[in-house]
Amino acid sequence: MDFKQYDSRTAAENPQPLKLRNPANGEFYQDGDKFAIVLVIGSHARSVQAGILEEARKKLNTTKSKKKKDDEAKALADVQKTLVEGAARVIRGFENIEREGRPLSTSAEDVNWFLDLNFLSVKSLLAHEGGDDDEWLGDSFAQQILKASNDASAYLGKELPT
Repeated sequence: MDFKQYDSRTAAENPQPLKLRNPANGEFYQDGDKFAIVLVIGSHARSVQAGILEEARKKLNTTKSKKKKDDEAKALADVQKTLVEGAARVIRGFENIEREGRPLSTSAEDVNWFLDLNFLSVKSLLAHEGGDDDEWLGDSFAQQILKASNDASAYLGKELPT
């Protein structure tokens, strides 16, 4: 039996389209029938380090036990930085997204600019697995990208037999 067909890590290297949603209301960004899309590889890919979201949750939970506002603000900034760094690792392209009239590229400058357009959703970050999938939690672009990257079904279904 050839187990190459079960190579989920290689399958995760194939970028999948993520339709971006507005963090404020959950509506998809689109112009006519064109959606704003980020091409994302899976977190199971060999080129990506796992555990980014969990690391962010741990940082935030550690901070919540502290009373000082300055510590909380610094921790949130650290979590935002962690999420942005993680999301930047899995982005492989953009479709229908522009910056100052030109298509957005995958240059470090463009990716960082894009991911810094909005701040993380603490509500989403602290939400427990198994919650209501239909409830919009205000995910930032970085959070949307990381969740899509961690969705193994987006990658496995294309490469593995059923």
